[in-house]
Amino acid sequence: MTDVFKFQARCPVAQCTNNRTVIHWVHSTCGSKMNITRYAQLVCDRGHSAHIKDWRFDCGAHNYAPGSMQGFFDAISLIGQVAATKDSSNAPFYYQWARDVVNNL
Repeated sequence: MTDVFKFQARCPVAQCTNNRTVIHWVHSTCGSKMNITRYAQLVCDRGHSAHIKDWRFDCGAHNYAPGSMQGFFDAISLIGQVAATKDSSNAPFYYQWARDVVNNL
């Protein structure tokens, strides 16, 4: 099993009007897809990485803005739930992964 998952989530910016659409986020500099690690690091497919709190998000409803803790919790929960649903025999692993990410925020 992997400790890295695709960063597919709703916009984590507080009070964003586009917070219902699930987006597979991309790195604006290189255009590659974003992933999230159990250490709360966002990493693009080309290796650029930083802690999730250091990234800014542009979903189209606003310019680049920092995410909120509530937005991060929502994203992590969604990613963990989707992974656990696809692979229910390993659900405890995915729930532990989500707890680890939250602990690293």
